[in-house]
Amino acid sequence: MEARKFTVEEMISYVIEPDSFFTTEGDILLRTEFRRDYSVYFGILERIASGKTKRQELVSAFPTDISGQLFKLEDYFHLIKRENPVGRQKNARNFRFVMADDYLHFWFRFIYPNLGLIQQGSTARLERKILDELPDYTGRHVLERWFRTKLWESGNFTEVGPWWDASGKGENEIDIVAINPFDKEVLFGAENLALGLGITTVERKQVVEIL
Repeated sequence: MEARKFTVEEMISYVIEPDSFFTTEGDILLRTEFRRDYSVYFGILERIASGKTKRQELVSAFPTDISGQLFKLEDYFHLIKRENPVGRQKNARNFRFVMADDYLHFWFRFIYPNLGLIQQGSTARLERKILDELPDYTGRHVLERWFRTKLWESGNFTEVGPWWDASGKGENEIDIVAINPFDKEVLFGAENLALGLGITTVERKQVVEIL
């Protein structure tokens, strides 16, 4: 790597240094892209990154209509995307928005809320916080996506993605569901905080064979 940081600890420490361009790059990118509408776009992305992913949650947070901004973020800037539960039509209302840009997702999750600490140079506690939360973050947002991609690329499944119940409350949710209509098989995968992605013994064997 250009900065010669090879361990996770070294990379995190480098990213949150007060003079690191990573701490300001997210804000600079958004200001450059959105200009006059910066505050609205920023607010939408901040809320989605924090877990407010339902359209109604987002719309109700702004005094003016944000349909146009949501459309542009999804179809023009490609910074967010819609996610439907497996088994539902793509135009179904029971969808949620998720961040499509990994850097901005990380920036909104760890950097932006802690800019005060970073600017003061008080980064030791922040570094510990990021290291503690990183397994959960990478499992939920990185490894999970990687497994979905691999399952798609296997050519054995016609649908791959998450599933949640119609209530949308998140009480019943499965991280990965892959449907194989040819062999009449459904594969389930559930996130595990320690491993990033945990699968039962039988399901793990199926995934290994597919990959």
